[in-house]
Amino acid sequence: MERSKINAKYQLTETLNEKLQQNIKMLSLEKNLEEEIDRFITNWDEMFFRIYVTDADGFQKTANYIYTKDAWRQDLTVKGKNWSWRPYFIENVIRMNHDQTGGILSDIYNDIETGERIRTFSYPIDENLYVFMDISPMYLDEHEDLLW
Repeated sequence: MERSKINAKYQLTETLNEKLQQNIKMLSLEKNLEEEIDRFITNWDEMFFRIYVTDADGFQKTANYIYTKDAWRQDLTVKGKNWSWRPYFIENVIRMNHDQTGGILSDIYNDIETGERIRTFSYPIDENLYVFMDISPMYLDEHEDLLW
């Protein structure tokens, strides 16, 4: 059972890394980041309920893109906030920079806004920008091995 849980996390990480590698290449950082992320999120379905970009210091550079009722909407109220205090943030940014292996799947935790148990997948866009993708609680419920 433990082996199955660990394998599920590694398989999801590998799958997301492959898909993100292709999608990140499409981003043009010389253009408006908000417009680029608007294009980027169209490649994702209800697996994620929130996507946003921060810099290496934890300052949010985009709106939160929130998936509800088959559509993405923007929440601009969080743009500019700092998330470096989150338990996984600093360690994951350093690991992504040093390991150069792609993205990292967080441990399970309770989301501040929803109270739901979630995981976050973080992926480097470049040496100073990172996309954070919060996995939907419904997706986790459907894939029970990811809940532990």
